[in-house]
Amino acid sequence: MKLRVRIQRQTERLELQGGEEASLTELLVHVQELLLPKHGWSADTEFYLSLNGKEPLSDTGQTLSSVGIVSGDLICVMLPQSGAPAPAQEPSTQGPSTQEPSTQGPSTQGPSTQRPSTQRPSTQEPFTQGPYTQGPSTQEPYTHGPYTQEPMLCSEAEDGQVPLSLELLHRAACGGASGGPCDAIMVAVHLLMLETGFMPQDGELRSGDMPGGWRSAGGAYKLQYTHPLCADSGVMVIGLAMGPLLALNATLNVNQKVDAVRKVCLNPSSYVANEGTGERSEVERTAAAVFRDLAKLSRTVKDQIAYPLIAAARAGEQQQHTG
Repeated sequence: MKLRVRIQRQTERLELQGGEEASLTELLVHVQELLLPKHGWSADTEFYLSLNGKEPLSDTGQTLSSVGIVSGDLICVMLPQSGAPAPAQEPSTQGPSTQEPSTQGPSTQGPSTQRPSTQRPSTQEPFTQGPYTQGPSTQEPYTHGPYTQEPMLCSEAEDGQVPLSLELLHRAACGGASGGPCDAIMVAVHLLMLETGFMPQDGELRSGDMPGGWRSAGGAYKLQYTHPLCADSGVMVIGLAMGPLLALNATLNVNQKVDAVRKVCLNPSSYVANEGTGERSEVERTAAAVFRDLAKLSRTVKDQIAYPLIAAARAGEQQQHTG
């Protein structure tokens, strides 16, 4: 079973033997012995796993499938709130209390009494604004804004707050006056497909990048994905602006044949605030100021497009194996 494991802001990919019969205990051991040390945490660090970043998965020896984990899922590693581990400081070697100006001349003092090389500032820089802390090794270029550090899903977002991944995608794709409501909806749809385990057909993209060719003139959009559950399958999501509505047509192609089709029609005004015309301030251009009712949009896209396509792909593969 292939899974994505997120430790603060970094995502690792791992594969467990045994498929859906792999146990939660195996996953816990893998994270504890391999991933935690890789990210600078001790294997003795207390942690728990979660699918939604809030509720822990209790390990009673059950299989991953029995707790609702399928291949491609994003597993969140919840760590202590105190931040990443850091070496103990030695105040006796620093500060004015350790220096005696009356007995030492300038030639005996200097940077040799300080040892900055023993400190790891990249792992102990808590974010001082907002109700979250910055990850240990990656820093986003935006130091303000009403977005929230992952792990956070769109289904958990409240009005006025969005996941950081959506903020980055929206800034890159819809920043300034060029982005319209349909553009914003397609950006959110792309993120929701990623949350469900789909991956861009062209491979992984950098954080904040939309797939190439996702938007065409005339209000047409195209997103293409693969999924770990669908080795021989591909998914294409076509969006077409039709007056005030955005029609989505998603197809599952198995061995170059259309196997399933899902359709949904969205009203962008239900999920995107009226942006008006003219120049907008930086705050007015943020995703948190633009999007609303993300939880409803998440349910609509996942329940009517993403999950049915995954189910169809799994059913098709089972038929191939039994046939």
